Order: sequence, then C-alpha cells, then structure tokens
Amino acid sequence: MTFKDKYPTLILEIALLDMPTPVWRQLAVRSGTSMRELHHIIQAIMPWQTYHLYEFTLMRGGAKVQIGDTKLWDEDMAPENDDRLYYIEDVFRVNGDQVIYTYDLGDDWRHQVKLIDIHHDPFQYPVLPCILDAKGICPPEDCGGSHGFAEMMKVFNDPKHPEQERTVDGLFNMGWNPYKFKVKKLQDGLNKYKTVMWKQYM
Repeated sequence: MTFKDKYPTLILEIALLDMPTPVWRQLAVRSGTSMRELHHIIQAIMPWQTYHLYEFTLMRGGAKVQIGDTKLWDEDMAPENDDRLYYIEDVFRVNGDQVIYTYDLGDDWRHQVKLIDIHHDPFQYPVLPCILDAKGICPPEDCGGSHGFAEMMKVFNDPKHPEQERTVDGLFNMGWNPYKFKVKKLQDGLNKYKTVMWKQYM
C-alpha cells in the first residue's frame, strides 16, 4: 500500500465511452473499497439495473487482466481474478491511473474509471461513498449500445419522426426521462444501495 494514512479518500471519474453526448460521474470513495463494491456503486450511480455480466479490465505487469464476479463467469474466469480480492487502493495509486469497466457484454457499455485526486482529510467527506458531480442521463438497459442509443435519441428529439411519440411514451413509461436528470436523485440511489444492498453483496 502506497498511502501514508490508512484509508484516504479517492476521487474517481467514471465516464461512459462512445456516447453522442457526455455521460460521467465524479465519485468520492474510500481506498479500502473492493472492486466488487465499486461495481455495485457504479451500478447505483449511473444507474444501471445489474441485469448483465460485467468485468474490469486493468493492467498487471504490462498485460491486460480481466476481473469480475467469478461465480457469474463460471469457468470462464479464474478464481484468482475474483474482484473481491482486489481493492481500489491496489488499482488506483497515482492520479491518472485508470481501468475499463464493461457492463453488458452484448451492448458493450464501456466506462473509463480514472483516479483524479487523493484526499487525506478524513473529515472532508464524512459519508462515503458520495457523488460529487455528474453530467448526462444514463441510457436505458438493452437499447443496443452506444450506436443504438444514438439512433434512439435521434428519434426522441425529432418531432417530425413518425416513431417519436411511441418512442417517447415508451421511455417515459419505463421511467427514463432526460428532463428529470438530477444529481441528488443519483445520490439517493447510492444511499439506497448502501442501506439495503450492502450486506447482500459483500
């Protein structure tokens, strides 16, 4: 461990790649957080619905390593690559360190997770993890990846498109509404995860 204090606070930026408009979250989290916990935190703050497989891709000794929930991957991922064995303090050591978090290997939602700052004051963020900032609504599940989402948004934003009304109604009915995007709502989802789901997954 390279940090002087036991559990400094790491500031991570999670950016969804290949999007027609920026979608990112800025997160404060304890360095002792496992990568499994980070997976569930990302799910809560984007938010996604944990419907699909995921993996983290990181560099180890000049080679790419995939880690994730080995129970979900069955025999396709070695036991030593279980993400409960990795902690963010081992993965993110200096500003600029980054990994790729991929969710839903069909739609291929790739997130760049990057360390942007390290804070050593334990009282700066009394409740962790917490969202510091965010931009852009997360796409709905199973919409065909970044390309499918871009096409969906063209229809959504075109009042002359013959499918616009049906598309808008369908998205609103499932609770997806870009006009109601608020950072506080994301934090509420994270708080719910912390209080209801923490013991179940850890």
